[in-house]
Amino acid sequence: MLAAPGARGLQVGLDHPAGAHVAGRPLFRFALFQTQPEEFYLFICVHHLVLDGFTITILAERISSVYSALAAGKPVAPAYFGSLEDLVRCESNYEASSEYSDDEHYWRQNIPSESGQDNWFSQENADCDSYTASVPVQLDPDVLARVHELSRVLGIRQSSIITAACALLVGSCCIDGSEVVLDFPVSRRTTRESKFLPGMLSGVLPLVLKASSGSGAADFCRHVDLQIQEALRHQRFPVHTLDHKTQNVRNTGRVSVNFIPAANRLTFNGAAARAFYTTVAHVDYFGLYFIKDDDGLFLRTVGAGRPFSDFGVADLAARLERVLVAVTADPGRRLSSVDVVGVDEH
Repeated sequence: MLAAPGARGLQVGLDHPAGAHVAGRPLFRFALFQTQPEEFYLFICVHHLVLDGFTITILAERISSVYSALAAGKPVAPAYFGSLEDLVRCESNYEASSEYSDDEHYWRQNIPSESGQDNWFSQENADCDSYTASVPVQLDPDVLARVHELSRVLGIRQSSIITAACALLVGSCCIDGSEVVLDFPVSRRTTRESKFLPGMLSGVLPLVLKASSGSGAADFCRHVDLQIQEALRHQRFPVHTLDHKTQNVRNTGRVSVNFIPAANRLTFNGAAARAFYTTVAHVDYFGLYFIKDDDGLFLRTVGAGRPFSDFGVADLAARLERVLVAVTADPGRRLSSVDVVGVDEH
């Protein structure tokens, strides 16, 4: 049961226990906490097997709508969610379409090989796990203002510039012929109907990035943006289902870069409420999560993969900001001149 009309706090969390630990545990858990006379927190814990982040959003909106109607003594509006049957039909229609065949052909041609970066990092930090997220650290607004200006000049998304900086931080793109592959989580909801279907409709795309030491920083940012747009044209395809080669490539040294939009503001019978995530998602190796909020952009990390799990989130944020400052200060500079490590680490 939700709080009285004075409720003004809503906390939304995603819990992603490993598959081996699911047996005997509920897939949904709800808890209501009262922290002040007129302040409540509703904690929602769900397993990623059944719901994705988008579903959490529409679920929170539905809870808000039902509560507001009941508190005001008004009829509850009919639910707009689709059914499980609708979800199965939507997926079946896609699998029988030419779009599916085209997407499958694209990904079979563009799945990265097992060689290279995936084998660079294999060790895990025994003091970390694969699902507990770090505390959020806000990225410097002045640095983000630089990113915004460069994105305007280049005509690309700010997230593409941040992803490019992550690639430079993760790999050795400044080496001739080098290749960095990032895990790039996406929504598979590309149709209007799918946006009303609760369930798990997320995917992870391999983002393959290449550059030479002579490449300029701006050119690399454009390359990253182009690769992202190309991958998003085929984002609906469940890449993880391809074949055993793909399965083997996953679960190795792949860093995930995920951009999470700001959570919606909600109203409970006139009382303002705010939704936010307490956890993010399980990762195979290591994840960088950029979470948009009214106050700015925040970085959270998750995962046990070394060497990244050996650094604190504040340290990784500072390293990322250093790369972004270098790229935005001189977009024409060569990638080989971008210092991705500290002076004492050379």
